[in-house]
Parts: sequence; structure tokens; C-alpha cells
Amino acid sequence: MADIETPERAKAGPAIQVAASRFVTVELAAKMTGLTQSAIRTKIGKGIWVEGWQFIRRQGTVFIDMKGYEQWVAAGKA
Repeated sequence: MADIETPERAKAGPAIQVAASRFVTVELAAKMTGLTQSAIRTKIGKGIWVEGWQFIRRQGTVFIDMKGYEQWVAAGKA
């Protein structure tokens, strides 16, 4: 099926393709989950998300563990 350029799509900007990755930045996790970056950082700050389970830190950067996030959602603690 060919891509069809619509006015709505033109406003959204160019589409990008992202390969699946277990660990993603807070910015990308927000786009993938629908949570805001602030909501993600709040969950980390309040200890709702646990380091080593839902996120890790590497060289000063927080990476969200999408596998851990999915388990958290499935557990009904969203």
C-alpha cells in the first residue's frame, strides 16, 4: 500500500521508523507510552518506578526499560 499524503499527515511532519529497543530515553518513552516526560520523571522521583526494573541510569542519562514498563502496566499499577 502506498503512502498517501494527507493534510493531517503533512502537519505532523515526516514519519520516522524506529527499531524496537528495550531501553529508550525518557523523551522517546513518553512518545511511545502516551505519558508525559514529567509524569515519567515523577514516577521515578517518587519511587513508583524502581531503578533496575522500570529504568536504569547510564552516564547521567535515564533510560526507560520498556520491558519493565510493560510489566508494570500489566500488573495494574498504572
